[in-house]
Amino acid sequence: MKKDTLIQVTWNDIVEDAGWTEEKDITDAPYKAVSLGYFLKKTDQQLFMSCTRATDGKTRNYTKIPLGCITEIRLLHLGGKCRE
Repeated sequence: MKKDTLIQVTWNDIVEDAGWTEEKDITDAPYKAVSLGYFLKKTDQQLFMSCTRATDGKTRNYTKIPLGCITEIRLLHLGGKCRE
């Protein structure tokens, strides 16, 4: 996948709760998340993506997702320019 490709990543988020919880209320259901952004890179352990790219190449709002949490990666295609 090329850098700056627009992608949609579906992944199982890590869940943590710092409050007091009855053990019977803890479920094993995954907490599904969907992230959209620009592909930056992929290592053997993580996928890196960014929500915002500047014209000078800088990135902002980046996310690192462990590969073991990812259930699907879709390439996104733009269908033309936005109209006001």
